[in-house]
Amino acid sequence: MQVGIPEIRLPKAVVEREINHIKSAGVDIRTNTRVESIDSLFEQGYQAIFIAVGAHQDVTLGIEGESSPGVVGALSFLREVNSYKQGRSAGKVAIVGGTRIAIDVARLVLRLGAQEVTIYCPQAEITVNHNQVERATEEGVEIVCLTTLKKISPDGERLKVEFMSNKTGESFTAEFDKVVLAMGQRPEIPEGWRLKVSKENTIEVDPDTLATSRKGVFAGGDVVIGPASVIEAIAMGRKAAISIDRYLGGEGIIDEQLAEPEEPDPWLGHDEGFADWHRVPTLSLPLEKRLWGFDEVKLGFNAEEAVREAKRCLRCELRGRISPVMLPPERWLRFEIQNISLLPETEGVYQLFDEEKNVIYIKGTMSLRRELIEQLETNKEARYFKWEEEPMYTKRESELIQQFLQTHGRLPPQNDELAGLF
Repeated sequence: MQVGIPEIRLPKAVVEREINHIKSAGVDIRTNTRVESIDSLFEQGYQAIFIAVGAHQDVTLGIEGESSPGVVGALSFLREVNSYKQGRSAGKVAIVGGTRIAIDVARLVLRLGAQEVTIYCPQAEITVNHNQVERATEEGVEIVCLTTLKKISPDGERLKVEFMSNKTGESFTAEFDKVVLAMGQRPEIPEGWRLKVSKENTIEVDPDTLATSRKGVFAGGDVVIGPASVIEAIAMGRKAAISIDRYLGGEGIIDEQLAEPEEPDPWLGHDEGFADWHRVPTLSLPLEKRLWGFDEVKLGFNAEEAVREAKRCLRCELRGRISPVMLPPERWLRFEIQNISLLPETEGVYQLFDEEKNVIYIKGTMSLRRELIEQLETNKEARYFKWEEEPMYTKRESELIQQFLQTHGRLPPQNDELAGLF
């Protein structure tokens, strides 16, 4: 977190405060300590080991000119910036990739002085929260999708870069002063650990306990699930702590109760116009101030705004006790433009059904309306659909596919390309 996430999204002071909390709890942190052998840790007397080394290696493309001067991996670039070793970036810069790290690098390059920054994304759209894409484009980042990097050629002090349009198949060339490759990241797993790994070079674990193929060794975070969010890694850390405590003879209770729970007032009451209360917008650093430093852009709420936003709470701790209402039979929407046009342009998951209302396709997307309009034009078998808004749509997509697989023993017909993953 200190070296891989820019300060504009996660200030160093916040991370340092969290680290100090961990130290104050009695944890001994030894930096600059590379572990090539798990056996050596057991020999030192440790009874359980948790591996959370992340995914700190840039994915290489194997193309001509990839190691040319002026070409750098995104993770290496972020480490240099966060360690104050990266100097100014002048001129024209290309970032190649379509993930969160590409957006991070692009916004940092602008703050380091680049005059023109372009992201070349091989997919149809960048796979990050649309708010991050909006902030990048507001700040001056140009995004070109459906473009594949083919070749890099040094040309004096500049770089001549050949791309191919995935739409037309035609090649085109552009010149840059720097190229940052942000095509993904992967973990580094020494052979001396002797652990079972997947074909994606991540450690395989029991999903319920996070235990690895070796007794007493557990793993979590990016080294298991690949590049993901900080909160997903923290959640896996909690799960592993419970499993490790049980493995060592404990009860797996890691929660600390700081105060006796109070019984809430069961009266919900009535809030006039509740359905029309809108989310309180989060303040951001003004655009004219962003590029002059590395201050955090998303500023959060002040006290008044926080209270106003909190009043929108549905009081789920009370509503969860209310008996569920009797609902009509589940309904499917006809797969036609009249219904699709009413959908929001937001992240979510949809399911397509055939004439007999059998599931034929499950997919998560950045834009429900846009994706379903595209499906309407190309999918000849779909007759009905269902949808749900979900910001963590990739996780929800996986859950629905797993549920279908467990129920039917196969994937939906149009998800067959995922057979290797499930």
